[in-house]
Amino acid sequence: MDTQGSGAATASEEIGQFAGERFPKLFAQVSVEGENVVVHRVRTDGSPLDTAVRKQFPAHPVRFADAPRSATELDALTRRVVDDHRTLEAEGIRVGAVGPDYVRGIVIVNVENPASARTALTERYGKALRVSAPGPDVIPAG
Repeated sequence: MDTQGSGAATASEEIGQFAGERFPKLFAQVSVEGENVVVHRVRTDGSPLDTAVRKQFPAHPVRFADAPRSATELDALTRRVVDDHRTLEAEGIRVGAVGPDYVRGIVIVNVENPASARTALTERYGKALRVSAPGPDVIPAG
């Protein structure tokens, strides 16, 4: 995560745990840019998460970035799709993989037939879902 050293990486873990536990409806993800920790969160009036992180971690350089949805929301949507896999398969939609993208605030669903499944999945789960075809298999060289 942190190629420059362990300071920002360690801080990001601590900040992520703190923000996720205390602000589950606002917190999305942390990332590292050089020596800076970036906290991706749902923006709210007064930004209570921002204030709390700055107060709790005054020695760490932190930047805040807007995210459209919290990790809690994305995890719940991911779980809904996973739980519905048998129903979806009965409807002709074969889900190959599903998972959250916390930074972009979406859940990515890989299906065999994205063109025909996109409308049905978006109607069922909403705009937070991105439907795509499975990526190519990666075969290691050598």
